[in-house]
This record gives sequence, structure tokens and C-alpha cells, in this order.
Amino acid sequence: MINKDISDSEGFSGLCPPAAVLFCMLIPHFDSHGKMNGGPGYIKDAICPRINYLTIKNIPKFLQDINNHTNVKWFVFNGRYWLHSIKFLSEHQKLKEEKIGKDLLPSYSGLSQELVAHEGEVEGEVEGEVEGEGRERAAVPSSTDVGLSDLDTNLKAILKDCPHLDLISTGASSTFWDQILAMCEPYPQAGPAWLSIKIRKWNQWFSTNKGRRSKKREFLEDRITGWVVKDLEAMARRKT
Repeated sequence: MINKDISDSEGFSGLCPPAAVLFCMLIPHFDSHGKMNGGPGYIKDAICPRINYLTIKNIPKFLQDINNHTNVKWFVFNGRYWLHSIKFLSEHQKLKEEKIGKDLLPSYSGLSQELVAHEGEVEGEVEGEVEGEGRERAAVPSSTDVGLSDLDTNLKAILKDCPHLDLISTGASSTFWDQILAMCEPYPQAGPAWLSIKIRKWNQWFSTNKGRRSKKREFLEDRITGWVVKDLEAMARRKT
């Protein structure tokens, strides 16, 4: 959470204006451990969908600025992007320990090779994001997509009815789905029926928001991961 110290923060004052806006918008979205999905597609969808000057194309640059100037670190773990406010628990978390919930996401370890400087890496994600927001982006399957044979039979059947999730309906996303299932496992409420409903809701969301659909599998996986983490964190806080 933001406190008055931000007014005299040398790090915050060093951010460029768009990065400063993004920094403030990130804060209420951190989980109870000060972490969140750092995928540019997820951040655009969940954090700043109506801020036209923050786009999937330039968000990586502003996240790198935040990483360089503040205690919010942007890093890669197991091929995915994450954000970790490394002083969140010690300086900002006011919840009692029993209400914080499980720590579901990776932590920033401080290794320099984790830092991600990849301007242009997400340029293919959106072309004319503001001007062409209503136009559906063509899906570009990964060259490693190998069909549905590697997916769980029940999962495959559900995804078959969800055409707007076709990018993650292939064997290339089997590791992603394994991770999602592993994250859900500690929560009895997040069983197969719950996940089935969620998958159909995600498909419906992309059907309604065709211009917001990711055209790269990795970005779509990032978005879904972010949504699942939010739901599971809410379950962890809920009284049983």
C-alpha cells in the first residue's frame, strides 16, 4: 500500500511519468505477499485497460524503469514474468499472519540474470492497440504446438468447446495447465467443476472482447495465470 513516504521517495521521483502512473496502479493488485503476474498482456488487461498511453508494446519499458528505481522487481522465473515488491511484507502488509494466505508465486532472488530487458519483445502482441482496439487479432500458434494429445482428456473436451482459447488448447500448453492444476490442488473449492466454469468464463470474456485476445500463446497463458492467482488468493482469505 502507498504511504506518505512516497512523497519523498528518490526512487519514485526517478520514474518517468508513465512508469509512475503504472507503479501506482500496480499497488492495489499485489497479492498479500506483495507479488503478482508480470506478463505485459495481463497487466494491460487487469491493471490499466483504460489508460491508452500504457500499451502492451510499451509496458515492458516502464516495468523495467520501475524495476531499476524501486523495490518492485520485474523478473523471469520458469519462463514467465513476475513482479515482487520485496519490502511489501515487512513495511506494508498489515494483515495478521493467519489471514495472509499461502504464498503461491515465486520470489525475486536478486540475481542479476533475472532482470528482463527486452524492449520490442512484445511488439507483436498488439498493433495499433488504441486505434484498432475493436479488431480481433489473428492468433499465431507457437511453432512447438503439437495438438491435443498431451492434455488431460477432460480438459481437452472442455477446451474443444472454447474456440477463443485455441492457443492454449494444444500440447504446447501442457506444462501451463499442469501448473494451473498444481496451484489449484491445495484448494478444495478449486476443483474440476470450478476450473471448468472458469475456462468457459474466460472463453466468453474473449468472445465479448475480441480485440483484446492475445495472439501469442505465452501472453494468453500469462493472463490466465494472473486471473487464477487472484481467485485463489481470494479463496485463501475467505473464512472456511
